[in-house]
Formats: sequence, structure tokens, C-alpha cells
Amino acid sequence: MLWNAKFNKPTKPTITEVYRWLTKHVSENGGETTLFRNIGSLSALLICGDLIEADILSMPTAHEWGGLIYSLGMGAKDAMEMLGLIGKKSSKREVSKAFASLDLALRQELTEEEKAAMNYNVIMLEHALCKIKRLTVWGIVMKKILQEI
Repeated sequence: MLWNAKFNKPTKPTITEVYRWLTKHVSENGGETTLFRNIGSLSALLICGDLIEADILSMPTAHEWGGLIYSLGMGAKDAMEMLGLIGKKSSKREVSKAFASLDLALRQELTEEEKAAMNYNVIMLEHALCKIKRLTVWGIVMKKILQEI
């Protein structure tokens, strides 16, 4: 029933609205819990990405997706810090702007064939940044990662 209430409307909800809905906190028995107990912030972002790829939600702008990266504060944000695109205490606006700038640079530098081969979009870029962070956790040095990219 919750799904129908959210999505059976004449206009699609924004990605930010869906993310907030999936991570919404509600009062219950004197305490607070999430509306969906098994969905945390990372799962919510991944679900949103899947809904976009399935064309249920519209593709967000790079600024909008960058704002969610800031809110999540995990792998993609960490990778942007490691790459020197943002500082550790960057604001939501700064993270969004840096992510949008990176997206624009990649859209200009990659050929149409390269973008098509990797199904390039902001969702894929966020996933790639997370993988950069993960590779460093596994002990692969940034210089090697950048050489391979």
C-alpha cells in the first residue's frame, strides 16, 4: 500500500523524495524507527538507482545525485576526498558541485562509444567512485588505480 501511495500519481516523485521516504523515521511505541526497518541509507540509494535504471524514476541531475552522495557520506564521497575533489568538511553544496563538475568533465572527455559501452550516467559514476574507495581499502594504491582507469 505504501508503494501505491507514493508512485500511483500523475507525476513521478523526485529522487530526493523517494530517498527520504525510504529512510524516513517514524515514532513507534515511544521510540523511533525507520519506516522500512530493513532499508538503511546505502540500501535506499541503491534502490533509488535501480528505480532510475528501470525508468520508474527520472534520471536526476548530477547536482541532485551529488546531494544524496553527501547525505550518505560513504564510498563515493570518500573517493572524491581521496581524489582531491572535495575536502573532508565540504558542505552539501560543495560536494554536489564537485560531483557535477566531475560528471561534466567525463561527459566531455569520454567518446560516445565509451559512454555507450559503460552505460554512463550519474548512477554509474557514483558506483565507480565507490569502487575506487573499496580498492584502496583492499590495499591497492591510488596511483595504480588511476593508471588502470
